[in-house]
Amino acid sequence: LNLGLELDIPNSVLSSGTSALYHAGLEYSPVKNIALRAGLNQEAGGNGFTMGLGLTNGGFRFDYAYVQRPGLPGDIPHYFTLSYVGEKSTIVSRKLKRVEPSVKFYNPANRLITDQDSVAVSAEVRAVRVMDQKTVWSIAVISATEEIREVSEIVDLTGISLNGKIIGSGQPGTIETVVSLEAGRNVIAITGRTPDEHMAASSEIKVLRFAPFSDAPINYWAIKPIALLVTLDIVKGFPRNLFMPEKGITRAELVTLLVRSLNISQQTLNNHYLRIFNDVPLSHWANKFVGYGSSVKFAAGYPDGTFKPDKTLTRAEGVVILARYAGLNEAAISISPFTDLKLNFWANKHIAAAKAAGMLKYLEGQEFSPDRKLTRAEACEILYRVPLIKNKVDRFWETGLTSGTQ
Repeated sequence: LNLGLELDIPNSVLSSGTSALYHAGLEYSPVKNIALRAGLNQEAGGNGFTMGLGLTNGGFRFDYAYVQRPGLPGDIPHYFTLSYVGEKSTIVSRKLKRVEPSVKFYNPANRLITDQDSVAVSAEVRAVRVMDQKTVWSIAVISATEEIREVSEIVDLTGISLNGKIIGSGQPGTIETVVSLEAGRNVIAITGRTPDEHMAASSEIKVLRFAPFSDAPINYWAIKPIALLVTLDIVKGFPRNLFMPEKGITRAELVTLLVRSLNISQQTLNNHYLRIFNDVPLSHWANKFVGYGSSVKFAAGYPDGTFKPDKTLTRAEGVVILARYAGLNEAAISISPFTDLKLNFWANKHIAAAKAAGMLKYLEGQEFSPDRKLTRAEACEILYRVPLIKNKVDRFWETGLTSGTQ
């Protein structure tokens, strides 16, 4: 529906007896190719009406108009026009560029550690079809304009399988199910294909089912490093399902744990049955481990020739040993690594290096408390973040292989 209004203002509009003239028109299209028109034609001699019709077909337009001229009696003109305006058309076409199938897990999180015997699994299994959409607007013979833009649409994958078994996906494009877990590392793999069978998508996550210790439950703050180091056979618990996470770790215990994490052959260890320290005789249970640790420079004795194997480590002493084990260079010190450490504190260079390497994340925003005992849980937490151990953990998650002989 179109409405038009026109106003004629004569030069003498301000003179007496002279007024403005109005012309109004209305156009209505009941269907696409027909236009009905009516209007008011005001002249000095009176008001006249206008009527009209417009037809468009095949790019041609026919217009008819009838006009009353009240100022000229008997003058009732009829107008006819025929013109070529071209036939308008819009053509949309799409060309496939690529298909991006994907499987997206919502639950559980990858590398979840749980003590449950099953886990709820939810995932999205869809593909994105990316296409170039070409739109051409044209008027035959006269002109054409085109636009190309990238568009996409989402399609659901078919033939969904979980760990090799075809399953129903419930709602299109989704999976909601429960998977049983065995003790140890579990792989949950989902595969699907695009409807045309040309492309497949797959994704997998790993879950560790771990039986926690009675004194280090699944929600214990350091359960992740404890569970992984136990699984890798780097550290063990005690009888009666105890881990004693808050127990202080001795010098001999830490050095033994570190040496065993290196996967040293038994023959190499036996070559280090030596009496290097006065208080670590050949009969001492940790003799060969202390001997090897001393030879690779991450375990040092005291000036009096002793090692003090049964001495509980302070946090400062333990971090120094772990920093040496990690192969970290001593850091240059311009400011203290923790607010409670004096600038000239004897272990600052090792503590700063360990902090910079991300090994002391559990102490972020806290004081270091250098004389506090280093607990078994802390030792696991710090060791877990040593690059060598992180690589072992990553290899375990990816392949299921474990190493270590503790």
